[in-house]
Amino acid sequence: MNAFAGAARQYQSVAVDARVEQASPRKLIGLLLNGAAQKLAEARGCIERGDIAGRGAALSRVLAILGELRASLDFESGGDIARQLEALYDYLSRRVLLAGSRSDLTGLGEVGDLLAEIRVAWQDMPVPADS
Repeated sequence: MNAFAGAARQYQSVAVDARVEQASPRKLIGLLLNGAAQKLAEARGCIERGDIAGRGAALSRVLAILGELRASLDFESGGDIARQLEALYDYLSRRVLLAGSRSDLTGLGEVGDLLAEIRVAWQDMPVPADS
């Protein structure tokens, strides 16, 4: 790796950290959903290239993000929607594990499609007046 690539990675890390520190909880969920989609696409590329280590790293990150999304659910305020999202995040996690272990691009595509639906719904959700 050359010095420029290392500096670029460091800058990207700092930029991401700054976005996270300044983000509202609503924005953080959007960042997590975007990050999961990005890492899922990265994993798909790794499978296509035969990069087993890269696939594992990217899918581990997807699983960590799904865990963060589950942990962020507010069951008291969210009620049925929170419970349904928990079940969906659980399903997505199991699907990632199975598809990743089999290098199943179709299974990862299913996860990507479901994440895309969640992302669109999240973006289209009305913003409360106090946000």
